[in-house]
Amino acid sequence: MPRRFLTAVLTATTIVAVGCSGDDTDGPTADAGGSPDAGVSGDGGELPGAVTIGGDRPAQLQVPAGYDGSPTPLVLSLHGYISNGQAHDAYFGLSERVDARGFFLISPDGSREDSALQFRFWNATDACCNFTDRDVDDVTYLLELIDEAASRFAIDPARVYIVGHSNGGFMAYRMACDAADRVAAVASLAGATFADEARCGATTAVSVLQLHGTLDTVIQFGGGDISDDPYPSAEETVGRWAARAGCTGPLESLGTTDLVPNLAGEETERLGYSTGCAAGISVRLWRINGGSHTPAFATDYADRLLDFLYAHPKP
Repeated sequence: MPRRFLTAVLTATTIVAVGCSGDDTDGPTADAGGSPDAGVSGDGGELPGAVTIGGDRPAQLQVPAGYDGSPTPLVLSLHGYISNGQAHDAYFGLSERVDARGFFLISPDGSREDSALQFRFWNATDACCNFTDRDVDDVTYLLELIDEAASRFAIDPARVYIVGHSNGGFMAYRMACDAADRVAAVASLAGATFADEARCGATTAVSVLQLHGTLDTVIQFGGGDISDDPYPSAEETVGRWAARAGCTGPLESLGTTDLVPNLAGEETERLGYSTGCAAGISVRLWRINGGSHTPAFATDYADRLLDFLYAHPKP
């Protein structure tokens, strides 16, 4: 996929997601030629109950209202290419659950690329999305955010979780590859791991939930490339993490669920590995049949993500 087409489609789908339009489409619905709406690619505002961390590259850290100093989970939530932390949260809705579910939430912004529009990105894999070759070490940056949060609050080291959409999903996998000892589980919507398995240096197993629409034309369910840099399919991505976990059985159906209300019936098939996996590790793929790059999820989407994460602390 040429980078110009990817940028146009992602600009449109970011606006669709932030606008909560309910459209389940990858089509260019607004400003597909370039500039996104104000606030989509810019800096996000302050989130409720948040403190600022990150020094020269600040990020929002939300503190749960009931925090009492006991070890508490941390969720790192990563936006897609072109978006930002606040816009991404408007789509995923995690900040609304911080108090009720009792977790810390970091919603950082990626770096701005060297282009006229200065879109935000994460330097995740070869395919996505450091298109202007900036010298950015996002793994170190994100680990420093986690470390700073842990220096100020009682973060449970066995319950550090990463979620992401698109480029943020790629970055979630990059973190699992480069810092597997620090990450308990990742949840990726429309992301993928490295095409070259040798680039992933994970030395321990990590629980994985991959969500992906079969009609995603931006990051394709069956794999593809961006400007000739390939990325693996959703099934290959989870298959690699299953192999790291020692899973011996095939990827099999574990039932269906209605995750996207504007698609007919129980459109999402829950797939996973049931045999041989290391104790405490699960690898799952929620295949959204007919789903796009930015599905219009049910209102309990964030809770479903948190349910998976909470069920998988670091063994």
